[in-house]
Amino acid sequence: RDLHSFPTRRSSDLAGSLGGFAGRVSAGASRTGGERAHASGSSEEASAGVSRQTAAGEWRLALSADSRRVEDPGALTADELATNAAGSDPVFRFDRDDERRGRASLSFANEAGELPFRFAVSADARRDARIQTQWLIPGVFDRTRRALDTWGILGEGQAEHAWRLFGRTARTRMGVEISRDPLDTDYRPVDDSGAAGAIEATGSGDRLRTAAFIVQDWRIGDRVRFVGG
Repeated sequence: RDLHSFPTRRSSDLAGSLGGFAGRVSAGASRTGGERAHASGSSEEASAGVSRQTAAGEWRLALSADSRRVEDPGALTADELATNAAGSDPVFRFDRDDERRGRASLSFANEAGELPFRFAVSADARRDARIQTQWLIPGVFDRTRRALDTWGILGEGQAEHAWRLFGRTARTRMGVEISRDPLDTDYRPVDDSGAAGAIEATGSGDRLRTAAFIVQDWRIGDRVRFVGG
């Protein structure tokens, strides 16, 4: 195997419209051999989107997913660097990082009329599994698999209203946002065959965020502008 191989990438994209709907689909993948043994990496991604313009406004739906796998060759001692700088200690043969993500969103926007507005909802999920080996003392190491699972959901809306104040244009913008992001993680030992054992430790968290804003924009004169919020 050529350890110094350059990354290779393939991708494709397709777009079109049918019956008032416009859509696009794309996919891609990349590979690299890395500069050392057990240092290869790969990634894949795909996305799709569709939109439709109606008399009331424009709808948009978007979906995407991607994955990534990276091997970790670990550290080398001074002697190993001198004899084989492109090598990897077999103790790190299972070390790698595997990540997968997905996202979906739906939005609607009406930019016309006296009260332009937009709202959107989205959801995403991520899973990351990482095996890592660490030397404790010479000849003794600890190998652990950490799994991280998280997902999130977001809802937001914005609106704008233009009006006249003392003969000048004034704009009022307002919006709200709410989101939730839970997280779970666990740790397992990994044996000499690469199999993960029973869960030894866990952790979790949950974040809830809310926000609202209102901004007033008023052009008092040709060179004077007031903005507050």
